[in-house]
Amino acid sequence: MFRSVKLVAVAGVAILASAQFAHAESSKLTFVDSVRVNYSDLNLRTDAGARAMYSRLEKAAYRVCGDDPRWHPAYKIRPHHVKEVFRECREDALSRAVAAVNERALWQVYAAAEDRETQRTARNRRG
Repeated sequence: MFRSVKLVAVAGVAILASAQFAHAESSKLTFVDSVRVNYSDLNLRTDAGARAMYSRLEKAAYRVCGDDPRWHPAYKIRPHHVKEVFRECREDALSRAVAAVNERALWQVYAAAEDRETQRTARNRRG
């Protein structure tokens, strides 16, 4: 059985490319790109299968949203904004893909990854 999920990136990344990126609202969602992620070889009801799937989804999110924000032309002008838009794009693409697959073990892996990211962000803010 062939199973795949379409990971879709919708975010303000495309808005950054416009001349008015400084005035664009991040709430304006623009279709950026999509990629299919095959998981016919995985059993998503197991922890190992869910982890493998999450890893594939993360890699796909970087492909569709952009790997390194430093390569974006607007980075020199507004680096923090560009980083945030890229991060939001990846987070949104991941959450949409996890919801589309809708397997309990994958939701658990996703939630654990979100918790780790929240803790890492909190540590970085404390200095």
